[in-house]
Amino acid sequence: MALYRKMGWTDCVVQSSEEYVELAVRLGTDRAYRQSICDKIQATSPVLFEDFEEVRALESFLRSTVAGD
Repeated sequence: MALYRKMGWTDCVVQSSEEYVELAVRLGTDRAYRQSICDKIQATSPVLFEDFEEVRALESFLRSTVAGD
């Protein structure tokens, strides 16, 4: 959710397991909606991946998760 917020949109953030299922079904069955989400991710991902501080923070999180810290 934090990453979506940093990218400036929260279309894929849900508040309940029911909403999660609805979103998953829509993404799986509605080609136009899925494409619009993919387009948003592609258009706004540089906010994350060109911010080296963010990349390092994600790297640190993943390393500590794998290491079991």
